[in-house]
Amino acid sequence: MRRRNGVPVLLATAHRYKGGGYYMKAWCPMCAGYHTHGGIDQSHRASHCWTDVYKRTGYYLKLDPDDPETAEIVKLYRKEQRARD
Repeated sequence: MRRRNGVPVLLATAHRYKGGGYYMKAWCPMCAGYHTHGGIDQSHRASHCWTDVYKRTGYYLKLDPDDPETAEIVKLYRKEQRARD
């Protein structure tokens, strides 16, 4: 498993809610389930996992560079962010 500053890095995909807003979804190898986090932000995240391993350190989310749907959603997200600024 990749690590950043000693903290695990989980590969995530970007998604858009039907009503607007964005979230990231990452597969957790510890509990064999998906965890979701609001927004599209590859920063450090508090763990949503019930296992002790990530509760202590949390994890980083990294967008999957090989997922074409994630790439399209990120483009849309950035376009909307620029329009707000």
